[in-house]
Amino acid sequence: MNANQKLLIAIKDTSAAGWEERGKECYDVWGKEFEKLGVNLIFLKENPSLDVDYVYKEKTLYSKAPVSQDGIFYKYVYYPFEWFIKETKYEYLAIVDSDTFVHPQRFLDRFKFWREEYPQIELIGSALPIREWNFLNPHLQILLKEDKYWPSGCLFVVKRSLINKFIIEFDFELDELVHEWEDYTLGKFCCKRNIPLLHDSSICFQSPHESAQVFNPSSIPIPSIGSSEGSHLIAQHYLSGKMDEIFKNLFA
Repeated sequence: MNANQKLLIAIKDTSAAGWEERGKECYDVWGKEFEKLGVNLIFLKENPSLDVDYVYKEKTLYSKAPVSQDGIFYKYVYYPFEWFIKETKYEYLAIVDSDTFVHPQRFLDRFKFWREEYPQIELIGSALPIREWNFLNPHLQILLKEDKYWPSGCLFVVKRSLINKFIIEFDFELDELVHEWEDYTLGKFCCKRNIPLLHDSSICFQSPHESAQVFNPSSIPIPSIGSSEGSHLIAQHYLSGKMDEIFKNLFA
């Protein structure tokens, strides 16, 4: 198994009104390019009528969860983690929001760097709460319990060992569970056990577009992944409806 075959990318999908085409946009624009490079992709989606916890069918893992935000933790972390351990042999799982643009080759180059330089790290992402990150400049930092972090849900990568630990140890009564914030719940699980997060600002949870400025309280300029200023970015959030244009600008 080569390095790319050790990775599974999961795109968060949903049938919720206004969001039902976003997963398809991701796959059509950048997902197929990952497949050309030997990386497998799946969709994560709810099916509240299931008689079992989850079913995998035609590139989609359907989880028994409501369409509402109350189902987010179950369909994007809890049941996918359980399926990942029981039914696959991948070493890493990357979970991606359906409004995140991912640059395939940049991501895979960075994935290789993470594995080679930080083999002990089990969780990789862009850290929240918002700090004075300057996304114009690449920044790496290992965060521990005292940093009170969680990884932004725009894209985070989890190692198999951590996924297994989560399935075994997560306690619905003692661990902090926020149903609509699967990234927060995972991060707090890790903080409680002092499992470090490798913060990498090449994963940008903000966007230069006006609709996302509320997430940039310090008004630090946010580069576009499609521009020369953002050429170090491997993924960028809040780009639904703009992915095809960005892809064409990058690869024309």
